[in-house]
Amino acid sequence: MKKYMTGGFGEKLIEEVEVVKETNKTVWVEQYRRDQKSIRQERKDSSWHKYFDTFEEAKNHLTEQSKRKIENYRRQAEEEEVYLKRVISFKILES
Repeated sequence: MKKYMTGGFGEKLIEEVEVVKETNKTVWVEQYRRDQKSIRQERKDSSWHKYFDTFEEAKNHLTEQSKRKIENYRRQAEEEEVYLKRVISFKILES
């Protein structure tokens, strides 16, 4: 069965993979190394990658993840602007 994995690099942000076995939390995926086929076991949802039933689900996941990151960066930038204004307003303390 086909699944769509996110967590790749460069052009492979979403990769179609062939899953040979699946449970609620685990998939077994075909892989090829040095022209030899083998099966690797992976968690469906890890900090590194996630597996989805459809391309659209994988794309939506990456879209929402990116939106959350942008919002977090905006919030961090706003906090840094406040900090910068405080630093600029510092005066030399005379003893």
